[in-house]
Amino acid sequence: MKTEKSKLIAVIGALCVLSFACSLPGFDRSDATMSVEKIHPSWGDVYQVGNAIDFEITVFASRGISKVDIEVNDQTIWTLTPNGQPQSQLIRFSWTPVDVGEMTLIIYVEDSEGTVMDSGPSNFQVVETLESPTDVTN
Repeated sequence: MKTEKSKLIAVIGALCVLSFACSLPGFDRSDATMSVEKIHPSWGDVYQVGNAIDFEITVFASRGISKVDIEVNDQTIWTLTPNGQPQSQLIRFSWTPVDVGEMTLIIYVEDSEGTVMDSGPSNFQVVETLESPTDVTN
């Protein structure tokens, strides 16, 4: 009887220590957040084929950013693997489209623990020739 009681106390003690350890910030997974802010290009923008598009994107991962992939129409056009896994990163680069049509932009962010989040799709157009605005003043 005494041996069983000792084992029970040891198990309860171990569970208490484990419960405390799992409540520490490093073990709490519910506070992990990730976000993507696309500053440019914006939904519905129109660009001319062959002309560079300047991208400006901010990504955030509370557990640190280990990788960012930027895709247009399911093709990776830019990848970032930052040093030191910062929590926030401003990304600026240029990309020149070679095809016309609707383009779908998706940004994938991977945090330091391998969790991947995507921005969701954002569409913009690439056309052969940009139309000049019509002067409607009288």
